[in-house]
Amino acid sequence: LALGSQALPVVRTPDGSVPRIVIGSCGSPLSQRVAELLDVKVSPESPGEQGYTSACGEVNGVPTVLAAGSDSQGALYACITLCRLIQSVNGKVCLLSSRVRDWPDFKIRCNSSLNLRLIRSCRNTETMARIADDLKRQIDFCLRHKINYVNTNAYWAQSASDERTREIRRHMLEVCRYARSRGIRTRAIGNTEIGSYLTPAQKEHAVVRSPGTSFAWSALDAHRRHARDLAAYLRDARVGVFALHPVDSGGYLDPETWSRRSPACRAMYGDDRAKASLEQFRLYFDIIREQCPEIELEAVSYPYHYQFAMPEFVEQAQTMGADMPSMGWVRGIEDEPMARQVQKDLCDYHRYLGAGLPRDISVTFREAGRDIF
Repeated sequence: LALGSQALPVVRTPDGSVPRIVIGSCGSPLSQRVAELLDVKVSPESPGEQGYTSACGEVNGVPTVLAAGSDSQGALYACITLCRLIQSVNGKVCLLSSRVRDWPDFKIRCNSSLNLRLIRSCRNTETMARIADDLKRQIDFCLRHKINYVNTNAYWAQSASDERTREIRRHMLEVCRYARSRGIRTRAIGNTEIGSYLTPAQKEHAVVRSPGTSFAWSALDAHRRHARDLAAYLRDARVGVFALHPVDSGGYLDPETWSRRSPACRAMYGDDRAKASLEQFRLYFDIIREQCPEIELEAVSYPYHYQFAMPEFVEQAQTMGADMPSMGWVRGIEDEPMARQVQKDLCDYHRYLGAGLPRDISVTFREAGRDIF
């Protein structure tokens, strides 16, 4: 495994002995046997998830290097550390003898992103291929620094209707799969915009946030088709995390511009936005899980900032709004009784959503200041 650099040649030492590098997880009998002979310990519990042990020594007179992980991810990171210990000394390749025992303080390390929109903006296949190679080098950098999640700010769920679309999709899938092959899970973001799935009659009553976008809670067949297209992309790209966003508008007083819902939505859900949101999230997630059983799922709930849940919100709604991405979120909240009602409605909504979704689905808040996080 090159791990982002040139693979090393296999050579014999001058005296004819064959040095060995043993790589594997703790479940490998060979790894366990070599670990015992080198007097090191590695198990699923110690050093633990994503942890590893590496050691240099001799086994039956043969120079031996062990890179053993508590799991397969740990074994990969053992190899990363091993690569860092290979140095050039006086024109020769040398491995610095060492014993390392390492494990992560944070199991999720997502401090990088892949800008797949660069591929979407290309007009020719040569440029797409070059950008894809650049993104792969970025992935190699992440691997060398043991980053195990990267954010992707675009997806391509559309069917391949023309050659350019097929090339865009092919390169996006190639980059995401490359990341997964390096132990890095991509996090893709999608939304519930279904304009291209609605009938002309449905579009007439849909919520329109901006030209070309349409939303409708009750158009369940359209959402199912959209969810199936999303699921196919997430499966083919081997995406690790999918975050589903609802309608992005309305502020605290009218989340998702719920007041503009169609007569069909009113007939189906009445005034219960929480019921509509829960059904929508579950619809998408159930369909996606069928295609991607191991994917991690996030319900990104609107409003994205959780300041409404803080005790001081009732008395300080306008002041707290200054810390939000947009003051429009608190526009219209004129007094404490109104702020108290907003707080109750939104807290009830999130409790309902949290209780109704499976425990392995995260309900996430997207926006907050550095000091809050």
